[in-house]
Amino acid sequence: MADEPLLASAVDLERWLFADRELSFEARLQRDRQIGRDLTATDPLNRVLQWWAEVQPRSQSVEDAAAGSKVVRLRRLLTLVLTVAGLFTGGFVCSAAFAYDGSYPVNLLLLLGVLVVVPALLLLLTLLALPGWLPGTRSLSDSFAALSLSRWALLWIDRVSSTSAGRSLFNPRRHSAFTRWQLVVFSQWFAIGFFAGALTLAWLLVAFSDLAFGWSTTLQLQANDVHRVFSALAWPWSTLVPAATPDLALTEGSQYLRLNAGNSADLSVTRLGEWWPFVLMALLVYGMLPRLLLLLIGQWRLQRATHRWLLDNPEVTALLDRLDSPNITFDADLEPDVHDADRRPLQPLPLADRDGVRVVIWNDAMTPASVAEFLRAGLGLVCSASYPFSVLESQAHWQQQLDALGADLDNEARLVVVSKGWEPPLLEFIDFLKLLRERLPVLRIAVAPVDVSGTQILEADREVWASTLARLHDPKLYVLASAGMSVS
Repeated sequence: MADEPLLASAVDLERWLFADRELSFEARLQRDRQIGRDLTATDPLNRVLQWWAEVQPRSQSVEDAAAGSKVVRLRRLLTLVLTVAGLFTGGFVCSAAFAYDGSYPVNLLLLLGVLVVVPALLLLLTLLALPGWLPGTRSLSDSFAALSLSRWALLWIDRVSSTSAGRSLFNPRRHSAFTRWQLVVFSQWFAIGFFAGALTLAWLLVAFSDLAFGWSTTLQLQANDVHRVFSALAWPWSTLVPAATPDLALTEGSQYLRLNAGNSADLSVTRLGEWWPFVLMALLVYGMLPRLLLLLIGQWRLQRATHRWLLDNPEVTALLDRLDSPNITFDADLEPDVHDADRRPLQPLPLADRDGVRVVIWNDAMTPASVAEFLRAGLGLVCSASYPFSVLESQAHWQQQLDALGADLDNEARLVVVSKGWEPPLLEFIDFLKLLRERLPVLRIAVAPVDVSGTQILEADREVWASTLARLHDPKLYVLASAGMSVS
C-alpha cells in the first residue's frame, strides 16, 4: 500500500508530539526554528516529513518508533484476515445457493438474488453512507459503520497500538475521512474474498458435478419478460462471451414447477446445465469487478485522507508555525538565535500576508494603537487593520462585520483575536469563535489573551484558555503563548 510509510509517520508523529509537549515551549521553538532554516521543502507535508527525519533519529525512543510500524503490520494482518474470512463466507453461501440434489434445478432467481442483488444493495449502502456524500445520511452512515466488521477491526488496532483512528469514527472533525475510507477499504477486501470464494466454488461445482439450472417463481411472469431481464444482465459481456448470453428457447424451457418434480418438458436436463457461463459472468461482472473498482478508489482516497490526518493534527499545524516562526525572545535569560558572526538576530519571517495581519479586538481588550504596538514589538508583525467586536452586539451585527473582514482576507492570511486574558473564555466568546470559523473556514486564527498591560498572561490563565479552546477540535485555532504560537 502506497500510504503505509506516511501512515506510520502520522501515527508516530501524533504520539511523539503529544509527549513533546512536556518540553518547554521556548525549547521547542528554538529547536524547531533552527531545523526549519535547513529544510529545503516548501509544501507543508514535505516540510513536516523532513523535520521528522531530522528529529526522530536523535530523540525518538525505540518503543515510540515502533508504534507506526505496528499499526501498518496490524493493518496488513487485518486485511489478510478479512479477505480469508470473506473467502470462506463466500464459499459457504455459494454452497447453499448452489445446493442441488437432482430433484429440482438450482433456482436462478434465488441464486442471483443471494449472490448478486444482496451484495449490490450492500455496495449501494456503502457508497451512500460511509463517505457521507449525500446530505442527511449521517445517521445512516453512523449506524452502518457501527455494525461493520471493519469498525471492530479498527478498534482492535487502537487497543493493540494505542492509537485513536477507530475511536474517532464518530468524531466529525478528527480523522473522520481517514477512518471512513479505511472502513471502505477493509469492507472491499472482505467482499473481494467473498466473491473469490463464491467463484472458485461455483467453478469447482460446474467442473466436478452435474448442475441443472432453472427458474421458478410464484409471480405471474412470462418467459419473454424473464428473458429480457436475463438479456439485460448479460449485455456487458454479450459480445465478448456470447456463450454466456441465454437465448429465448433456453429461458422458456428452464421454467419449472416443484409440483412437477422439478422437470422441464421443453428441454433436456443436459441443456439446463448451459446456464453456468451466465451465472459465473454475473458473479464476476456484478460482484467482483465493482468491488475491485471501489477498492482502487478507496485506496486512492485513503492515501489522501492519510495526508489530511497528518496535516490536520493541531500539534503538526503548530509545528509548522514553529518552523517558520520569527526570531523573538520574550525572556531575558534565553539567548536569541544568531544570523552571522556579529550575532545580529534574524529578521522575522512573514507569518501572514505581506500587507500585515488583521486583528479582532474582543470586548475592548486593547486599543487599536496598543494592539499594533503589541504585534510589532512582541511578534514582529504589522497590524494592517483592526476590527472591534463586543458581547453587547447582536449576532447579526457580528455577521455583518465578519463579512467585511472576510472580504479583506485571503486563504493564506492569519487573524489574531485579542481578548482579556484574566477573564476565562465565556460562552459568548466561544459562540463568536464558532461563528468566525463558520464564516472563514480555512483561515488560521490565533487567540491572544493579554493582561491589563497588554503583555503575556500568567501560565495558569493560559492553561485555562488552551484547555477550553481545545474542546472546539479546530486544528487551525491557536492560543498565543509566551513566545510564538502554541496550539490550543
